[in-house]
Amino acid sequence: MSEDRLALWGLRLESAEATAERIISEELGRRGGKESDLLRHGKSDPAKIAIAARPRQETTLSVKTIAARMHLGTSKSANARLRG
Repeated sequence: MSEDRLALWGLRLESAEATAERIISEELGRRGGKESDLLRHGKSDPAKIAIAARPRQETTLSVKTIAARMHLGTSKSANARLRG
């Protein structure tokens, strides 16, 4: 892969991560939550799953990345929870 393509991929990933961060902040604010709530609540907390569903639907981030950011456990278990 050329350096230009790698740079473009890096920008897309950075953009998706920034979008996901904005979505998570919006959802936490809308729900009256805080960043610390993501650690305090369990992996299958309905609010956490609902918040995680938006970046999954609206960005190209992997379930693994979203699961790590939202403290949802492994990507496999997070994927099962996100599918409902």
